[in-house]
Amino acid sequence: MNASPMSSRLFRWVLSSLVVAVSPAMAAPLRSGTLQIQDVWIREAPPQAPVLAGYGVILGGGKPDRLLRVEADEFARVELHEMVPATAGMARMRQLSQLEIPLGATCSLDPGGSHLMLFSPRRQLVAGNFVRMRWYFAEAGLVKVRAKVRRVD
Repeated sequence: MNASPMSSRLFRWVLSSLVVAVSPAMAAPLRSGTLQIQDVWIREAPPQAPVLAGYGVILGGGKPDRLLRVEADEFARVELHEMVPATAGMARMRQLSQLEIPLGATCSLDPGGSHLMLFSPRRQLVAGNFVRMRWYFAEAGLVKVRAKVRRVD
């Protein structure tokens, strides 16, 4: 049985609508050359929190690179930090001037390790919000990223 031209057009329209609706959720990692950035997120914080934390994964490409800085209009400033091994039972953080991305390596920005410190949010961010960020690399240059705010229980 052959489909009528009308039902065929309707089917194509419904299919294309589904592809457009689903595509953002299934988007490929952001790429710049062979460098990839994926799963970028910000931890939801209580209202009026002066500092939030950001995380993600950087997949190194065909040559070494360095993450030099990150900017986001939603925050007064963004810094790269890392956790320092605990001394006398007290964990500490220190600011990094850059983050080395070795050839082909995976660099995770995650709780308890290297991460982004996001200072003085300009508005309250709640789970489900998105923040546009600009990540600057020595080799790959500017990579624009969207970070999703997540609730962590």
